[in-house]
This record gives sequence, C-alpha cells and structure tokens, in this order.
Amino acid sequence: MNKPLVILLILLLILLSLQVAVAAPDEAIGRVVTIVSGDIFGIEMDSADPRAQHIDSVKLADVVSASTISPEGKASKAFTETMLKNKTVYLDIDDNSSNGRNEWGQLVCVVYLMDSDSRPVWPCFNRMIVDYGFARLSDSSDNEFNATTWWGSPIASIKRETKAIKYEEDQSKEMKASILKRDSNSKLISIGYRRT
Repeated sequence: MNKPLVILLILLLILLSLQVAVAAPDEAIGRVVTIVSGDIFGIEMDSADPRAQHIDSVKLADVVSASTISPEGKASKAFTETMLKNKTVYLDIDDNSSNGRNEWGQLVCVVYLMDSDSRPVWPCFNRMIVDYGFARLSDSSDNEFNATTWWGSPIASIKRETKAIKYEEDQSKEMKASILKRDSNSKLISIGYRRT
C-alpha cells in the first residue's frame, strides 16, 4: 500500500471515532428531590450519563433566576417547585464544559418534562421558566446550547434521534401509576420517543 493512502485511512478512522456533541434530551433521567432556587435543583438519577452522580445538583442552562432572598426569587423557586418537585425529568447535559459542569460543580442542563407516555415534551423547562417570567434568558457561550432555538420548532431543536431506554416490567408499572400523567389537553408537545 502506498504511504498517502495509509495516512488517509488512519485519518478517516480517527474522524469516525470522534464523538460529535449534539443535543440529546435523554442523556440522564432523574427525579427532582430538592429545589434550591428557580434555576438550581437537586436530582436523584434513575438513568445517568457517566458524568452524573447518583444524587446531583443541576443548573438550568442559559437562564438566571433572582436570588431567593428577594420576592422575585422566592416566586421563581415556588414556580420550579410546583413544576418539578418529585417529578421525573430528562436532562440534556452540556457537552462543552468540563464533565458537563459549571465552576460550582453543578450539571449544566436543558431540562425536559415528561408526557403521560414517559416521553420528553416540548418546550423545555428552561424556556418555560423564562416564558412565565420567573427567570431571564442569559445565553452563555460557555456551553453547547443555543437558547434561541428553544423558541423554534421541536424538530429543529433536537439534533438527533435518541435510543429508547429499556426498563424492567415493574418499573413500567410504576410509571403507569405515576403522578407524571398529563391531561390530554396539555399544550406540551411530545418530541417523539419514549421509554419502553
């Protein structure tokens, strides 16, 4: 074999083995156990990305809520508590930062609620908290996310299909009896896949 062809094949193999950072709303799944503020909460992981710990702290990507010592911050925390406390959510963890974390060690994530079939729904919670006025947009260049896409269509914002996550039969029964069931009149939109 000639030398340029061997080099080209080696480069091609290296390129194929590189992981591409894409949005994935199911990198981790967990139940929200504590609310620290409107944009920070504690989570117990059900299915985790290797970067996540069993119990972890999550910071909503690209949004900032007021301090909890202010009336606005208390309202923001109450909103997040109403929407997320004791609910299972999907997390898209930042792929650009060190281990998906910010300088305080919190996972930087876009958070998705679930529909009654355990599928992530659109819009993401990061957008919801801004839309309802409990946080402000703060699009950071330090993470992979482009917050402006949250106001686009779900298809354009989710950059790849995700694989289904298989659960034992008893876990499926638990999901069917869960508080996560949504009203059929909900304005949330399933983004097309579910845990089975």
